[in-house]
Amino acid sequence: WSSDVCSSDLVCSGAGWVQDNIGTVLALQIADGVRFVLLCHDIIPLLLPSFYRPQDAKAFFDYMRVAFAIADLVVFTTRTSESDTLSYCIKHGINLRSSTVSPLGADPVPPLAGPTDLPEQLRQSQYALLVSTIEPRKGHRMIYEVWLRLLQAGVPQADRKSTRLNSSHRT
Repeated sequence: WSSDVCSSDLVCSGAGWVQDNIGTVLALQIADGVRFVLLCHDIIPLLLPSFYRPQDAKAFFDYMRVAFAIADLVVFTTRTSESDTLSYCIKHGINLRSSTVSPLGADPVPPLAGPTDLPEQLRQSQYALLVSTIEPRKGHRMIYEVWLRLLQAGVPQADRKSTRLNSSHRT
């Protein structure tokens, strides 16, 4: 893999198994020499398909078995994901051409000089915040049911808020 980026490079960093036609990517590679880079967070649907709806696990499998085989480079966000995938590919006869690990991250905010209090509205309201995609394996129903039981028991108080920030790759 050459790190020189060119205009015919295709980088897939989203939920390709939902929205991309991997056959088209392969056709572009063959016809136009497009280089295909795949970002892979994990392969949980391949390792634990029972945690997913059957159609989602199948779509992931159908996409990834081709994507891993044709990717010029697979970028993993963790060493564990890379290791899991390399083992999976060896076990299933998939030749992974090249891989690297590039952890996710952000520039940390420098610490403040001393302790600070939360804004008054947050202390009064005491939020419970859940940030995730909506998928059966993430246990949203259980979290909701636990929240209701806590409300019935008086913890947290009924005037406190629950806030969710959700993203779903389903259309």
